Amino acid sequence: MAKKKRVAKLGPTKVNADTEREFGTRLRLARLAKNMSQEQLATQFGLSFQQIQKYEKGTNRMSGSRLIQFSKALDTTPHQLLGWTRPRVRRSSTPRCTGWRRCSCKSRRCCARSC
Repeated sequence: MAKKKRVAKLGPTKVNADTEREFGTRLRLARLAKNMSQEQLATQFGLSFQQIQKYEKGTNRMSGSRLIQFSKALDTTPHQLLGWTRPRVRRSSTPRCTGWRRCSCKSRRCCARSC
């Protein structure tokens, strides 16, 4: 008889737990910025205040659809709640091309700023 392989169950890692706690902190700050209690936020979605408390402590994970609902209720974006920031784009000093147009030069089309 062949031996059964043991499959290790993956539990929450330290990185995931830290991420969940950081998310919970941002959720709490957004809620407090709107002067809402956990109970007021919970009643909007048919949840208990304990569930909101678990989200804020990082005990429970939140689904993507719930994240969008919460961000709308708290007048913020999902990116802000997740702690994602947009990278800053460096703008060059040279003007951008405004498009292609017919030109008097020998080529059929050229960039508007090249001639």
